[in-house]
Amino acid sequence: MTGDDLHARFDAVVAQIGEDERRRMRAAATKGVRSPRRTRPRRRVWLAAWIVVAVVAGAAVLVAAWPELLTDIVPAVRQEPPAVLVPGPGHAEGS
Repeated sequence: MTGDDLHARFDAVVAQIGEDERRRMRAAATKGVRSPRRTRPRRRVWLAAWIVVAVVAGAAVLVAAWPELLTDIVPAVRQEPPAVLVPGPGHAEGS
C-alpha cells in the first residue's frame, strides 16, 4: 500500500462524515487538550499519609489501653529483687 492509496482512503472516510460533525471536530481540536491535573497524585499522597497516621494512632491507643497486648510479643525483662536477709525471731544480733 502506498501513501497515495492511504490518502485516497482517508479522503473517502472523511467524505462520509457530515459537515456539521467535521465542524464540531475542528472546534474541539482548536480548543486543545486540557493539561492533566497534578492534584490527583498529591491527593493520593495525602490520603496515604493520613491512613498511616491513623493506623499508628490507633495502635498507640490500643497499647495505652491494654499494655498487656505487648507482653506476648515483647517479653518484659524482669529482674528479681535483690535478696535481703532478715534475721528470724530466734536469732540475736551480733551472735
